[in-house]
Amino acid sequence: MGLCLFKNFFGIPCPGCGMTRAYLSLIKFDLTSAFYYHPLFLLPGLVAVVVVFRNNRFFGTPVQK
Repeated sequence: MGLCLFKNFFGIPCPGCGMTRAYLSLIKFDLTSAFYYHPLFLLPGLVAVVVVFRNNRFFGTPVQK
């Protein structure tokens, strides 16, 4: 039995496990393996950039309070 409760319960790898393996492959500059493990591994990083720079005057309109 591994640490992943999803895999232990359903018997298939969970999306989180694939994302972890994808980022580990990205650290090794192995983009082919990274896309194999989880094709959407870049999405969380892109979402984080949008959230951080959403209120920036160069990226979009500031949110009015």
